[in-house]
Amino acid sequence: MTTIPVVTLFLAFFASALISPFLPFTLMWRTACISAGAFLAAHLLEQPVHWEDQNVGHALGLAMLLMFSSVVLVALTVRFLIVVSKGPLTQEVLGTGQYSDGRGWIDLINMVLWGGIAGILLVIGLARLLAGVPGGQTLDIGIALAGVAVVVFAAVRCSKKIAVPLGSLGIAVSVLSFIGSGQADRIMEGAETFAAGRPWCLVTPTTEAQEPAFSTLGFFSIPKGRSRAHLVVLVRDGDQLLKGHWSIRQQKIFEGAYGPVPTCNPETDYAATLAGGQIERERLAVGPHSYIVPPELEPVADIASLSVRSTMLTERKQTYPEMSERIKIDFAAPDLFVPRDAKPLTDIPFHSEIDPAELTKGKSLEFSGTELSTGRAVVLE
Repeated sequence: MTTIPVVTLFLAFFASALISPFLPFTLMWRTACISAGAFLAAHLLEQPVHWEDQNVGHALGLAMLLMFSSVVLVALTVRFLIVVSKGPLTQEVLGTGQYSDGRGWIDLINMVLWGGIAGILLVIGLARLLAGVPGGQTLDIGIALAGVAVVVFAAVRCSKKIAVPLGSLGIAVSVLSFIGSGQADRIMEGAETFAAGRPWCLVTPTTEAQEPAFSTLGFFSIPKGRSRAHLVVLVRDGDQLLKGHWSIRQQKIFEGAYGPVPTCNPETDYAATLAGGQIERERLAVGPHSYIVPPELEPVADIASLSVRSTMLTERKQTYPEMSERIKIDFAAPDLFVPRDAKPLTDIPFHSEIDPAELTKGKSLEFSGTELSTGRAVVLE
């Protein structure tokens, strides 16, 4: 969603920053404003780099950017001090007011750019303010239409100096909101692609109700987090649960997820279950197992562990000083033992086909395979 605009803005930043110290003063400060605006807009739109991915290459890139910016800033400061030493900064020196002839085009660029930046900041603020509000696509489209209304108002009722930045603000809000209105569908399509036919489910690590409703997957509605991923998709792969996270800026799912990730119950038809509001929130997948835990036990679960409140300690805590108020199960997926003579699950006979006489002689029936609804590897005896 943002790769091409971000690259374009960074190129504009480098180009304008490089030439600005060599321009006449009336153009220098205007070009410097364009450079600063392009950098800020690119920073707001780019995909953030998590600290675990900040390797040597990332550090070198930041060092080169800092060095380049410092050189340009020093050159601009020297030019500014030279001009100030010759006299006050009048309209004639700055090239504003009646002395702005021939420079209106660059002023227009600055008004459009900084109005757009204000629109991006407004969208980010609204996205954090409305996080978790069940509005979904309706909320996204409503805000987009509000942005269009701002553009119309600016064009009809405002002077040029106000209409241009205000209209740019409205355009930024409406464009980002209209693009974001398709986020819920992109999440469903991206999760199914990431799962590749395997069972999957969604969790929101930053909320108390950690499985989202479909109405909270909108651009503005989706819960936001800083140290944790906004939305995580868990995929059942045999005895393991694989993780992926949703990027709001890139509008796609990336492999892996940072921070503690709660668990959910992967299903092959999870999209339909979520859209129908039929999520079993008491069912939790931990490793290859699936637990049903009543909410009164206050379960806390991730993909490798499950803890519940210990109700049996409420009366006689002093009798069990070595125990805490919670009981925790840590799970490490063992290798599943499959008997050599186990038959596939598809060969499980109907009860009328089973010979009780054979079972009473000590013979057992063993079957192994993958359970279609959950994707778990199972052995039945």
